[in-house]
Amino acid sequence: MNKLIGKYWYLFALVFPVAILIVARSTGTSHFRYDSAKWAEPAFSGTNIYIPGITSLPAGTPLFVDLDRKSPEKTVYNGEHLIISPESILNPDNRKKLASHDGPVILNSSDPGLAARLWMILSQSGITSLYILSSESDNELPKQKFRPDTTNSRN
Repeated sequence: MNKLIGKYWYLFALVFPVAILIVARSTGTSHFRYDSAKWAEPAFSGTNIYIPGITSLPAGTPLFVDLDRKSPEKTVYNGEHLIISPESILNPDNRKKLASHDGPVILNSSDPGLAARLWMILSQSGITSLYILSSESDNELPKQKFRPDTTNSRN
């Protein structure tokens, strides 16, 4: 055995650290998805926005996550309610609650930018069926395709 290791030490020196890195990466706590086009597509198309009465949700009991540290309006929205501060949404217990819920998870905040940022972080970490609650029917989706100005401004 020592002869084999002595003969191929350089191969073992290369393979062993790579194997350690693969195991460390696969068992680590940071499991963000790197396919950005796939997870960001709902944000670009606006399908991650839930507007009560206008858009529909997938099957299951919705979980409304209130990010403003106030009592959610249970009379307005039917479903389960949870109050989580934005600072603690990535705690393992909170992430487990959100990931294990069998229906849609809807983020509710008075600051739409905060809800959008947390939607992005949570969707990157693998939580599916995640939406942002909105009361506006027009969420600044582009009406026309962007076309850069190709005219030459020099005379």
